[in-house]
Amino acid sequence: MKLQHKIAGTILLPLAAAAMSTTAHAEFSFGGYVAAEFSMDSTSVDGGSDTNDTSGSAVKSRFNLKKTNIGSSNATILFEGDYYGNGNQGNLRMRHALVMVDGWKIGQTWSSAANLNGILPTVDFVGLTGTSVYANRHPMIARTMDMGGAKLSFGVEDWGKGTAGTDGPNIPDLAAGLSANMGGASLFAGAALVNTNDSKGENTTYAHLTASAKVAVADSMKLVGSVTHTGDDDTGTAEWTAVSAGVGAGLGGGLSANAMAEVKSFGASGSEDQTMVFVNAFYKMPSGLEFGVELQNVTDSYNKTTAKYEDRTNFNVQGKFAF
Repeated sequence: MKLQHKIAGTILLPLAAAAMSTTAHAEFSFGGYVAAEFSMDSTSVDGGSDTNDTSGSAVKSRFNLKKTNIGSSNATILFEGDYYGNGNQGNLRMRHALVMVDGWKIGQTWSSAANLNGILPTVDFVGLTGTSVYANRHPMIARTMDMGGAKLSFGVEDWGKGTAGTDGPNIPDLAAGLSANMGGASLFAGAALVNTNDSKGENTTYAHLTASAKVAVADSMKLVGSVTHTGDDDTGTAEWTAVSAGVGAGLGGGLSANAMAEVKSFGASGSEDQTMVFVNAFYKMPSGLEFGVELQNVTDSYNKTTAKYEDRTNFNVQGKFAF
């Protein structure tokens, strides 16, 4: 019995040591930020009455759990959520849930065609992410390849645009993105083929194309520009092209400022071009506490619910602490 116990121990100990050696370097982190925002909104409706509203919210607060260097493959697992779910009603929302290993991305995260390169910091974190710098998260199985100075990401995604149609192709959404650095410029180009339904309820697809450039013109200043075009079903009601340009600068002493302008043109006949302009400033204290103010103006924004065009002006104030 003693001999058997000793043999078992000599077998199990090396196995346990081997298991520990593959996981001992794994690292776990918990992060995110707590934020509160107050917004003063003024809306002018074409052919209707003007409205003014003031609101406050902490739903943009977020948290994430991350574990890196898992096992011999050095896999990374990330979960991130906030309280912006169900139309900004304070419900928990999943932002990211994915595993990254050997160049694969499986789960939900930024689309391979997400134009993150064209984004400037905003208080309103929706900002331009639905237009010229379209940057949404989708479920996916994707692959990233290092091409020596450039990275190519491509895969199968679900953009959530289509339902069960009566006819035509019914394929997964396909997306790809290429990023590269050339001197002081950061470049990105992305494309997607998205499955949706046309006016007859039949399955169809449309193309989504986007590109951006970010150029450092000084140690603390950068210029950005983006263009995005997306088609839609045969009605043409949602086909649009958006172009934006902006500048961001670090002012020293924890101060920074950004400004951006965008024009969005729709494919439908008789539609108005939509314009957006925002300027903001941030101050980050040595303690890590950050305050931001932002003025945003949108003209000729089409409200699908009221079928009217609106001009909106928003003044936002935010306090945030990242951890």
